[in-house]
Amino acid sequence: RLFRNDVGLSPKRFLRLLRWTKVLEAIRRSRAPRWRDLSLAVGYADQAHLINEFRSYTGVSPTAFLADPLADPMLRHGAVPRPRH
Repeated sequence: RLFRNDVGLSPKRFLRLLRWTKVLEAIRRSRAPRWRDLSLAVGYADQAHLINEFRSYTGVSPTAFLADPLADPMLRHGAVPRPRH
């Protein structure tokens, strides 16, 4: 409860967003990421969990997102803000 009051999100939601930020950073670095390796590197149990969460945020699979010429232009051009450590 204290975390939610201070941060404005539940710890679980905060960690999901942190993991999502790591996914976006990895995509920014490599336009052809190895989804299985990426999923494990950023903390997903497996590739299926990464794909499901990706769909929940974007509405499409990671592969479809990267193939879409109208996909987030910030991501395509490397303008995704880096998380501060």
